[in-house]
Amino acid sequence: MARTVWNVYVRMENGGNFAEYNDRMTVTGPGRSEPTERDVINEVKGMIVSKHPDMKAGRVVRATARKVS
Repeated sequence: MARTVWNVYVRMENGGNFAEYNDRMTVTGPGRSEPTERDVINEVKGMIVSKHPDMKAGRVVRATARKVS
């Protein structure tokens, strides 16, 4: 399993409401591969929706993920 550290920023909006995640996180890739930017952003989207269920129908307005190590 490949573990990497990422700086992640994701902003979701739904009906005028928004939720943001802006932090550093450690991600384990699927299987033996290294996680991609898309994998990291999808994981953060899942975290946002689990904390704010009203964002399930929301859209991602801005998303960046930069690999630190």
